[in-house]
Amino acid sequence: MSPDDHGAPMTRETDTHSVLMGYLLWIFGFMGAHRFYLGKWLTGIIWLLTGGLFLLGYLYDYWTLNEQIDAVNEDLGMSLPSPGRL
Repeated sequence: MSPDDHGAPMTRETDTHSVLMGYLLWIFGFMGAHRFYLGKWLTGIIWLLTGGLFLLGYLYDYWTLNEQIDAVNEDLGMSLPSPGRL
């Protein structure tokens, strides 16, 4: 993590999506709950209609969910104003 404008290291306080919540929703992954949580509506609907992409997508998400959540938090972090600059 890089320092902010004041020289202090940045924290993950601005994360909007929790890994714990992602994995709790992944339990119902065959219904696409974790995909909807991450804002991936199209794949959420596909997961819902195909039983987690015939469980292959369900297994794929087990291995990649941390990276998916990090990517969403990073994307949202770039679009949100920093706490000192509202």
